[in-house]
Amino acid sequence: MITRATYAKLLQVAELTHLDPQEWADAILAQMADELIMAAQKLDDQPAGTATAGSEGRPDCEPTDKSTGR
Repeated sequence: MITRATYAKLLQVAELTHLDPQEWADAILAQMADELIMAAQKLDDQPAGTATAGSEGRPDCEPTDKSTGR
């Protein structure tokens, strides 16, 4: 079940895109589910102890300085 506010947004999308609201919602949910599954699988593929919440341990990212936001 979705809220009335969400349904109203789906109707607005339908007007803007000329797509069926249920088909559009299904496509978006499927895409989000695929992205979540891929992200979870990447975490599962990492060696134990290397999954971090931030950029620590990731050679492609610089740690941020929390005092400056950089």
